[in-house]
Amino acid sequence: MDGYIEGFQAWAKARGLSDSTVRAYIAFLRGFLRNPERVGHLLFIPGELEKEALAHEASLLDGSRRMFRSALRAFLRFAGEKESIDPAQLAIAFPDRRAARWKGAVDSPVVPILRQMAPHLGPFFGPKALERLKWHNVTKGTDPTSGVESGVISDPSSFVKAWIPIAIMRTLALWAGGGRAPAKDLPLIPSEPLSSMPMSAARIRRFTGIKTSRRIPAHLRPRYAPGV
Repeated sequence: MDGYIEGFQAWAKARGLSDSTVRAYIAFLRGFLRNPERVGHLLFIPGELEKEALAHEASLLDGSRRMFRSALRAFLRFAGEKESIDPAQLAIAFPDRRAARWKGAVDSPVVPILRQMAPHLGPFFGPKALERLKWHNVTKGTDPTSGVESGVISDPSSFVKAWIPIAIMRTLALWAGGGRAPAKDLPLIPSEPLSSMPMSAARIRRFTGIKTSRRIPAHLRPRYAPGV
């Protein structure tokens, strides 16, 4: 198989792929191709390539599937040229999982929590702030306007605060912490429970319906940041 890998490496670099991309592709290809006999089996036995590729892709984590598809498609272009194989013979109909991913995201239990939070965020506390904050930015307090016990989210970069009713914050905390109190260094809204990766601002915006970044103008900060 090394002959194929070395040939693919030279072919990919000649077409402008970066060294890091080529290394990532080769790592995925070694896991799938494994040995020269298997390469020949996949390339020349009708139907085997697509069957094996679909099974292998299904076994990968969601975050690895796109890279595997790209690596395999690049390799198959190389192999098709090397072995003079009709490209149609090497085509693979990978399933389109976008609709399923979107449904899974929309059905996430955090969606109704974020939608309950949105009305309490105030006019200048937007998705960008929520993306960068962690649980150490949350304290317990009382909303100065309504007198309601709240979780107080503070954005140190803009001095803005948001008072979220304590019941909503507790529900968010249990989701973020996987059923327990979240660690202080955990993102306020992780991409999934216990993840160290924050949910993206774009995704938060979709879930909450917030349309702008809500960055507070400097001359208005004293009004929306009591005590600053």
